[in-house]
Amino acid sequence: MAYTKGSKIFIHRSTKEIGQKYLLNLIPENERNRVIGKIVEAMTPYECLLWYSYNNQEMQLSYKEISAIIPHLESLKSTIISMPLGESEKEKYIVRIMLALLYAYVPEANEQKMRELAEEIIQRNKGFIKGYDLAALFLEHTYCGIGYLSDKDEKYLKRCIELCTQLKANHLLAITYIYLSLYFSERKEIELYRHFLRESMKLAEEIKTRMLLNYRYCEVALSLCSSKKELEDVLNYTLETLKILGVSHFFYKTSEEYADKGASKNCIAALRRIMVRIYNRLEKYDDAIENYKEASYFYAKRREKGNRIPIKRETALEIEHANTLLRINRVSEARNKLEQAIKAKVEHSYNHGLFQAFIYKAEADFRLGKLGEAYDDCLNALKYKEKSESNFMHLLNMRLHYIMAITKYKLGDSRKAIEYFKTFVALAKIWFSNYSDNNSGYEKILDEKIFSGSTDTKIEDYFRGSLKIFTEIYGKKHSFVKNFVSL
Repeated sequence: MAYTKGSKIFIHRSTKEIGQKYLLNLIPENERNRVIGKIVEAMTPYECLLWYSYNNQEMQLSYKEISAIIPHLESLKSTIISMPLGESEKEKYIVRIMLALLYAYVPEANEQKMRELAEEIIQRNKGFIKGYDLAALFLEHTYCGIGYLSDKDEKYLKRCIELCTQLKANHLLAITYIYLSLYFSERKEIELYRHFLRESMKLAEEIKTRMLLNYRYCEVALSLCSSKKELEDVLNYTLETLKILGVSHFFYKTSEEYADKGASKNCIAALRRIMVRIYNRLEKYDDAIENYKEASYFYAKRREKGNRIPIKRETALEIEHANTLLRINRVSEARNKLEQAIKAKVEHSYNHGLFQAFIYKAEADFRLGKLGEAYDDCLNALKYKEKSESNFMHLLNMRLHYIMAITKYKLGDSRKAIEYFKTFVALAKIWFSNYSDNNSGYEKILDEKIFSGSTDTKIEDYFRGSLKIFTEIYGKKHSFVKNFVSL
C-alpha cells in the first residue's frame, strides 16, 4: 500500500484518503489553518514549475515530475473545498493551487483554456498572489493569448510594469515591453510598437545575468524584428546566454551528457529551437540544421531518462526544421514533416503555429505539383489564422495570398487568382507602410500597374509586381524568391 523510490514515497489513493481524514481529525481546529497553509506552500513551488521567469531556481521539476504533481494538486484543491475553513482562507489556498496548476498545465494544454484559467485566477485574486508571483501571472496570461491579445492584456502589462519596477525585476520588464510591442503592433500603433521594441531590446542588452526567460523574449522579438540588425541582436543575445550556461558547443557531436543544473536543463533545447528560427530568418540554413540536431539530441536524452517531450514544443521544432528544408529545396522531406506535425497539433487542439505550418505545406504541395492539396492547405491556414499582425505574421499572410493566387491561376481560375492578388497587394502596401525600414524600396515599385487599382490590370502585371515586392522584402537571392516566386 506504500513504498519508497529514491526520495519519493508512493501511497495508494485509498490509503491516502483514509490517512488524510485521520490526520485532519488529529489536528486541533485552531491549528488546522496553519498546517494546511504549510502543505499548500510546499505544493506550489512556482519557481520550479515556471522555469523561465523566476530568479531563484535552485531546483527545477522535469516535465515528467510536473505531470506527476498535477493529480495531487487537483486532489488537494478538492480537499480544501470540502474542508471546514473560513471562506477567505479557503479561497486563498484554492487560488494559489490554481496558479500552480496553470504553470503545470501550460506545456501541454490548449492555449485558450490556459488563458481562461489565468483570467479566472486574476479575477479571484484578492491579494493572495502578489509581488513576483503576480507579475509572472500577468505575463503568463499574455503568453497564453499570443495571437489573440486584447485590451485587457494592455491593462495587465501596464500593471506588470509597476510591479517589475518596484521589484527591480528587469528581466521580467524586458518581457513586459516586448509583449507591449506586440500588442501595439497588432493595433497598427507603429510609434508605440517601435518604442517598446527598442526599450525591450535596450533593457535586455543591459541585463548581465541573461536570465533563462531569454526563450520567451526571443520568441516574441523574432515576430517583431524587421531588420537584419535587429535579428542579429536577438541572435547575439541568445549566443551569450548559451555561453553563460556553458553550452556554446554542440553536445550531439560528442554524445556527451549535460550535467543538469536547475532551470537550465529545459532551457537549452528551447534556446536551440529559437536559434533554428533565427538562422532561418538570416538565411543561414547550415546553422539552422546544426541547431535542430542539437535540440533533437537533448529531446532524445530526455526520452532515454523516461521524460516525455511536450508535443507543443516538439512540433514547433519540426515545423521550423521543415521551413529550413523548404529553403534548401528538400521539399518532399519538408512536406512529410509538416504533415506529421500538423496531424499532432490538430489531434491535441494546439492551434498556435498551425497558420504558418499550413502555409509552408501549401508551398511544398505547390512545388510538388499537388495543386488541389496546396489550395486546401491555404484554406486551412485561413481557418487557423491568428489575430496577430506582427511583422512576421503579416509577411506570412502575404505569402498565403500569393500562393492562393498562383494556385488558382494554375488551376485555370484567373478571375479568382486576380482577387487573391489584389488582397496580396493591399497587404504589401500595409507592410511597407508599417514595418519596412526601406521606404526607397517601396518607392521603386510604386509605379507598378498593380498599385493603380485599374480594372484592366492583367494577370501578368500581378506576377511581375509580386516578384518585385518579394525581391524588395527578402532580396533576389533569398531562397523563397529564387526557388519559388521567380519560377
